[in-house]
Amino acid sequence: MVTRRKLALLATVGVAAKVALAQAPPAPARAEGDADLETARQQARNNFQAIARVKLPRNVEPVTTFKA
Repeated sequence: MVTRRKLALLATVGVAAKVALAQAPPAPARAEGDADLETARQQARNNFQAIARVKLPRNVEPVTTFKA
């Protein structure tokens, strides 16, 4: 059963939600964020390539045991 009080509350919440959506425009995408992301990706690629160039003898690598 919907009472007048519940109906008024629902109407108030609905109006408040609409006002909040109208007042908060979506934030524009940062152009420098794309540059930062690309810089981080390039740095990760460079780090991976540098690590891949280093060759370790087999006896230096740690022994790994997987148990299920």
